[in-house]
Amino acid sequence: MIQKLKPFSPPPLDLNIETEVRFFSKNQKPYFTLSFKLSGELHEIDLLDQPFTKQKKSHELWKNTCFEWFLKPHSGTTYWEFNASPMGEWNFYELEDYRKNLKESSLLPEPKINAGFIPQSKTHMDHYSYTLECSLESYHPQLIAGQETLHMAITSVIKWKSGSISYYSLQHPKEKPDFHSKKGFVIPISYPVSFKKSE
Repeated sequence: MIQKLKPFSPPPLDLNIETEVRFFSKNQKPYFTLSFKLSGELHEIDLLDQPFTKQKKSHELWKNTCFEWFLKPHSGTTYWEFNASPMGEWNFYELEDYRKNLKESSLLPEPKINAGFIPQSKTHMDHYSYTLECSLESYHPQLIAGQETLHMAITSVIKWKSGSISYYSLQHPKEKPDFHSKKGFVIPISYPVSFKKSE
């Protein structure tokens, strides 16, 4: 299902962000793919025009343009955060409670990230959208910790070349941007997931 991220406050320039989560099977293993599709004033967004380099782990990606998702079991306080940069940098973290004791997690394998501009029209090649797609093996017994349901939050940090920053999320439950608020985990994921076979 395609869902639209909402800006916390009106962005300085026009920007639309759509996301989609897909589950599928590959080599008898469950995977999921999360994609972000951007359209609007893309040339004014920092990092989008930088070359996509070799994937590597990096820290504090949220200080610049960054695409994120969070996972939290139905009960308990532990949750996980994933960050991906347009340049191919990424990281996966575990927190034991709300914004508490952030540390790198190895519960999931390295993701496969693809990103770049896509022409919107065959007749108007100067009209583009931008897509970042992250695919990874979705199941790990320790990750779901025996829970039947996980809850997901999907967010984006957009840094404009002017220096201003816009915060996008499926839901903004507080008076200021807060991607860690448990009220923002609005997508339920039940296990076992009914996976579709990949083409």
